[in-house]
This record gives sequence, structure tokens and C-alpha cells, in this order.
Amino acid sequence: MVESERALLLESEEPPYPPLRRGEDADIPTCRVSVMVRKRPVSAKEFALKQCDVVTALRDSGHMVVHEPKVSVDMSRRVESSAFAFDGAFGEDSTNDEVYASAVAPLVRLCLEGQGAHATCFAYGQTGSGKTYTMKACYRAVAEELVEGAERCGLSLWVSFYDIYAGKCYDLLSSRKQLSALEDKRGRVRLVGLLETKVKSAREVMTAVERGMACRKTSRTDSNVNSSRSHSIFQVVLRPADAMDSKTPAMSRLSLVDLAGSERGADRGKAVDGKIRQEGAEINKSLLALKECIRALSSSGGGGGVNAVSEGVDPREDLGGDDRHVPFRGSQLTKVLRDAFVGAKSKTVLLAHVAPTSVAAEHTMNTLRYALRLKD
Repeated sequence: MVESERALLLESEEPPYPPLRRGEDADIPTCRVSVMVRKRPVSAKEFALKQCDVVTALRDSGHMVVHEPKVSVDMSRRVESSAFAFDGAFGEDSTNDEVYASAVAPLVRLCLEGQGAHATCFAYGQTGSGKTYTMKACYRAVAEELVEGAERCGLSLWVSFYDIYAGKCYDLLSSRKQLSALEDKRGRVRLVGLLETKVKSAREVMTAVERGMACRKTSRTDSNVNSSRSHSIFQVVLRPADAMDSKTPAMSRLSLVDLAGSERGADRGKAVDGKIRQEGAEINKSLLALKECIRALSSSGGGGGVNAVSEGVDPREDLGGDDRHVPFRGSQLTKVLRDAFVGAKSKTVLLAHVAPTSVAAEHTMNTLRYALRLKD
């Protein structure tokens, strides 16, 4: 039944769902927030268990459709299809290069071309949905494009890599040294002691990435043997070519954020104790705060933000003259990434990831609803 429903969608001569209206400039989105979704392929284990693929990606219209098998009151079987419209939808046949070109490459160009730019890409989704797989490919592509661009534009690159676990920050390039997130007198949040390393080649960037990934907090769950239990933030700062240390003001900043997998306590299997429940509660709290911050950014009209801070305006006031407050103090994640949510040159992409099988349908629906609400 699911396959026949999918076939009708894919074989239709007319688009079954209207695409979202997009800006004329495809390279740098006119909106401050873009939301895209990627569906991973069915794994060998899922195929062996004969789990049904219930998700269809319609790339041309930017829709992700979930076909949920249902049983009616009279015990007849039916398929209930729910469609969600986004700025981009990638199916199981989409390559990492295609995802990077649509979701991350515009942010890289923005950082190279715009002084004061703060670009951020968040990878969100259920544990085991492919977030880290996508981000690993993006790290390499970003390294190659930024190194080439920095040389062309006369800039230097500085990288840092840290994660947030249980509300605390740890430097992944300094053997998980704990960091203090403190606000300076101008209201900007600084990670005291964070190591920023100057890099001159894509190989040096990837060496830093591999060092950081090896130190990241992971644990086993029923759906993923190496589930990420922390939010990791890989940042690349562009400074003038003659910058001697990390104290030189940044010209622009790119952050790639691999979020911890969203899940319920029951998803951890039988080995659930108080510490694990607290870990999950902290993850959910930060994901909720992130949603509110991105929604506020999406609904604001730009303006003040970081520029206002540089002119001595208290950042705790509503930003940009907009009546909507950006609640970045709701979690440690949004606090340290404050610059991603304020300022006229802030651009954010949320790249949601979904699993394809019927077993994960509830999680998939929750992920798509979460992503959809960011555009409300």
C-alpha cells in the first residue's frame, strides 16, 4: 500500500504539492532562516528485518511526505500521507555534495563576502538518522572551499571545536578541558580558555576535526551504537591575513553544529538510570530553547543585534527594534551561540534528518513538525 501511494506521487505529471516561494538569489537566501530535510537510506539491518520505507522526498517541490500505515475502526488497512513543505528536501539518492551545495555552500560564500557575517548550520534529528554522517562530509567541503576563498580574499582561518554536554562546555581540541561561558561587559558570551588554532590548509582543518571527533561524548542506544550525546560546535573564524592571535577581532564566523540526537527516555532501552534520564532532559531542554531562538530569528526583520552591541546597546533588550525577544539564555547551547540569532548579517540553516522506516515514523513526524514550526 505504501509503495502504490509513493508511485502515485512520483509518477504524477503535475506537482502534487506547490513548492515554497523562494528568493530570486539562489546563492544567498533572502530569508534569515532556511529549513531543509534529508532522508537517509534504509540500512542493511532494517532491510533484513523487512522494515518498510514510509518516507518520500519530493526534491522539485521541497516536500517530505510520510506514509503512515493505519488500521480503521472496521479493521480495514489504509495509508495516511502527511506532506511537509521546506526550503529543500533530499532523498536517499541525494549525495553529500548536493546537500552541501544547497545548505552549507551559501553560508560559506556569505562569510567570505560579508564582513560581520555570522552563519550557522544546525544538523537536527533522531539518533541514528544520519546527522554526523552529513556533517563529516560538510567539514571536508567547508575546509576546501574556505581555505581557497581565504587565500583569494587575503584572510586567515582560525578553527575551534567544542561540545556541550549536560549544560557544560568542553574543548575538544584540548582533551575535553572544561570551559567557562562568561559574558563580558558588552554582553557578549565568551568561552574562557577555548583554543583557537590558525590553519593554512584543508588537511590542517581536517586534522583538527578528527582530533575533536575522537573526544566527543557518545554512548550506546538501541538504535545507534555510537549515539552522540553532546552538541558539538565546529567554528571557523575569518580574520585579516596578518592576525597574530585569536584576540584580533573576527571579520566573519561560520559554525557547524551537530546536535545530540532527539529521543525519549524509553528509546535508550533497558539501561536507563537517573543519569541517563537527566542527560536526555538536558538535550530536550536545549533543543526546545533552540527552536524558540530560531523562530524569533525567522520572524524578526533584522536590524540591531551584534551591531547594536558594538554601539553600546544592552543586548538584553529586545533586538533590532523587533517586539519579539530572542530567548538565547534558555540553554547553554543558545547562550554560547548567541551571535547566530542576532545581527543583521546572521544567517541560519537547519538541516533536519529523518529515518525512513515505519518503526521510526513517530520520530520522523516529530522531527518534521519541529522543523516546520521554525518557519512559522
